[in-house]
Amino acid sequence: MRQILILTAIIFNLSNVFGQVNLSIITQDSISKDFLSNVKIILIDQRGDTLKNISNQKGSCEFLNLLKGECKIFAEKNSYYGNIILNIDSSTTIYIQLSMKTIITKEVIIKAQKENFNTIQGVYNIEIAQSKQIPASIDDPNRLISNSPSVTITNDFYNFIIVRGNTPTSLIYKVNNIEVPAPNHFATFGSTGGSLSMFKTDAINSLSLYTSGFTSEYGNALAGIFDIKLKNGNNFKRNFKINTGVIGIGINSDGPIIKNKKHSYLSSYRYSSLGLLTALNIKYNNSPLPSYQDFQFNINLNSSFFNKVTFWSLLGNNTNIKNESLITTTENMMYLQGLNLQKNINQNYILNYDALVSYNKSIISENLFRMRNDKKKYNEKIFRHQVILNLIKRDYIKCSFGLIHSIKNYKYNLHSNTINTQFSLNDSNTTNIIQLYNNYHFYIFKKLRLEAGQHILWASIVNKFGIDPRFKINYEIGNKLDIGVALGKYSKMEPIYIYNDKNKGLTYSKSKSINLGLNYKTSEKSNLKVELYYEYLYQIPIGILASGFSSNSSYINIYTIPTDESQLKNNAFGKNKGIEIFYEKRIENNWFVNISTSFLDSKYRENRIDTWKNSRFNVRYNSNLIIGKSIQLNSNKILNISGRFSANGGQFFEAVNITESKNNYYTVFEKELGKKSMPYNKIDFQISYIQKFRKVSLEYKIDIINILNTKNMINQYYDFNTNSIKNTYMLGFIPVINITAEF
Repeated sequence: MRQILILTAIIFNLSNVFGQVNLSIITQDSISKDFLSNVKIILIDQRGDTLKNISNQKGSCEFLNLLKGECKIFAEKNSYYGNIILNIDSSTTIYIQLSMKTIITKEVIIKAQKENFNTIQGVYNIEIAQSKQIPASIDDPNRLISNSPSVTITNDFYNFIIVRGNTPTSLIYKVNNIEVPAPNHFATFGSTGGSLSMFKTDAINSLSLYTSGFTSEYGNALAGIFDIKLKNGNNFKRNFKINTGVIGIGINSDGPIIKNKKHSYLSSYRYSSLGLLTALNIKYNNSPLPSYQDFQFNINLNSSFFNKVTFWSLLGNNTNIKNESLITTTENMMYLQGLNLQKNINQNYILNYDALVSYNKSIISENLFRMRNDKKKYNEKIFRHQVILNLIKRDYIKCSFGLIHSIKNYKYNLHSNTINTQFSLNDSNTTNIIQLYNNYHFYIFKKLRLEAGQHILWASIVNKFGIDPRFKINYEIGNKLDIGVALGKYSKMEPIYIYNDKNKGLTYSKSKSINLGLNYKTSEKSNLKVELYYEYLYQIPIGILASGFSSNSSYINIYTIPTDESQLKNNAFGKNKGIEIFYEKRIENNWFVNISTSFLDSKYRENRIDTWKNSRFNVRYNSNLIIGKSIQLNSNKILNISGRFSANGGQFFEAVNITESKNNYYTVFEKELGKKSMPYNKIDFQISYIQKFRKVSLEYKIDIINILNTKNMINQYYDFNTNSIKNTYMLGFIPVINITAEF
């Protein structure tokens, strides 16, 4: 009997050893993302044991030899608090976002067990772990964020982020706190969308979309900010992930650079599956298949002087040939190199320095029956750096001061030949852009929070100031309800190639907005958010296109900012208004549900006396329903099932001018947005099976895009083969298979 007890104890202890992992926790301010030191952290493991630690000057702490499984983590520092519930199955690093509250005690935190919901007005966050169960996202951050009520899908061939009826060109991207060019494959220059993001979600720590009402830290945008924070590598052990599927073949690796030195790396490479078929000389419609590849890395160094040192990089390129009535060859290349430094001067002052170098090149050749040939070359170089000082005082006052300096250099060449005409354009320029901001975030009194500041934009090519005050106030009612109002003025500089000799006097596009928000915590695992908004846009560029592809050239109605305008003026106006409702229920009993609905009205006019008309993106309504279930088959096998239903009222588009199209050998559209596509609706489905072994985890996943093969119209074009007008449609029924191995 004694031997049996000893053997049982040995087996139990061995199972605990094999089930132990290490956890590194990094604490951050939820707004500035600065690391927070001296944060008290309490961890409760699956057995109910309580462990305690305090974050160091770099905002990090470690828990060693933890049991695998669910744990609860609570963090607090005076008036800051934050918590998270997660399942740990391997040694890893996690981030905890801490928010400012007026009265927080350890007991309140432990009893509350609040989830990190989308509670901040005008901000929508994506939970990366849960996002893997969202159908048809195909590892694309842009498509993930399209599930928020603020974003409308008008063409699912592309990942444009259309916020509240605004053009997608009025949104900017930020990576690790610094603005970057839109990082998308198969993107037309002048656009902010493409077919697929160059960033993979596996290498991303968090995604946030800031809509109208964003504070003064953010500038040079009208519609919103798409904020991407990159993931750091694992400090404890090296991990690998290999995946193959319809979209691409990729490999990820992360881990410590030098053991026990807390330097880490994360790298990711992906190559197009269709590109492999092209390499084997397999063609479709007598044309090579589209191909792409991208590589990114993130290096986090442990420094004795700086609290944070991060180097990150992205390199992507793609080629696509369309052999239709218009033969188009597109080649794109983008390179981004970033640096992030943080120095905690003392307990109250935090200094950040961020820098970016980018190079973006596009070559587009178009040939129509050898009757028309266009070739466009464009490259842009950017150097941007910024200094930000954050002051945190008495735990309820926070001030931020920022200086951002950018140097942009571009070269553009266009050569167009038709049977009757020739057109050439060569342009180049360099401009300096300076942005200054101040932002104050503090409590007026208990439960009443105020945020106010000012953002200033100046560009040498415009030589004018855009001075934009911002104001936001929130009031907490009890522990469940939060209401707020946000007011702001915004300025945006369009791409520098439009500020040429023909457009002397062209200035910034501008807008004013008001946003009313209500957030109600319906339960410990669910949250309801309602927002009403009104935006007024003015000084929007408008002109006549020289190429003739479309004569409706108000920048309110475009997907891509054209490079061949004959003349532009800041004459156009726009207005957007609507209501958004967003309900989310986090994973509970292995279920999760997201429901979002919005009703909007988007109008524009060409000048002050013109009548208001429907803008291209006035879809009237927009809805998404996502529901998912995880089934634990046994301790090592999991089955995930999820579905998504999306619907909106459809976009407006220009009718085809048949006579002009015949005469000019390409599709010519009418000036007005006189036609409306049919309402958009689509159902996507996903099923995945995960099997975990001792050292390897395998996942087999299939996404079925548009499972009912619904025909959703985009617009119309003139077919020269049949001399008739035909419809173009979005994605039909497409199965996307992916197999992933992690070890």
